[in-house]
Amino acid sequence: MKTMKQLLAAGALLGAGVLAIGAATAGPEQIDYPTAYQSRYVWMGDIDRHDNNTIRRLYINPEAFAAAKPGQPLPDNTTLVLEMRSIQMADGKPVMKDGRFVPGDAVVGIGIQQKKRGFGTAYAANLRNGDWEYAFFDINGVRRATPSQSCLTCHKPREAEDFTFVAWRVIADLKK
Repeated sequence: MKTMKQLLAAGALLGAGVLAIGAATAGPEQIDYPTAYQSRYVWMGDIDRHDNNTIRRLYINPEAFAAAKPGQPLPDNTTLVLEMRSIQMADGKPVMKDGRFVPGDAVVGIGIQQKKRGFGTAYAANLRNGDWEYAFFDINGVRRATPSQSCLTCHKPREAEDFTFVAWRVIADLKK
């Protein structure tokens, strides 16, 4: 019969092994849906997508925004939220105001780009985006089955801007 000390030691080793395995895995299942992002996160602006008649609203967690420095990689534990919204349409054409789309009421999806130390280690060098990982969620916070590889491939050429498309430039503008 094992002693309590042996059982506790075995449990600690098992727990450490699970943590090590979890840190080395890759994929969107590592990212949790950021509840209350609309009220808690910093809104960085909207992007009109003329190719698919949507608006993308960009948010960043406040801790990362406070620590971000223009021209520098974003800090660990950065979460970027890309909220995809419908737009208002009239007679089959987008409604515009001051040259911009007018948002509709519907959020049609949420994309997350999250940076944590070790996230990228399981990817091959030709795909790795530093320590970034990606996930997509529906409006109820349910993860969509979207492969990370398409996100990694698209963001890979943006290495000089820490694998971001807009956040890098917005931070530079907002923190001059």
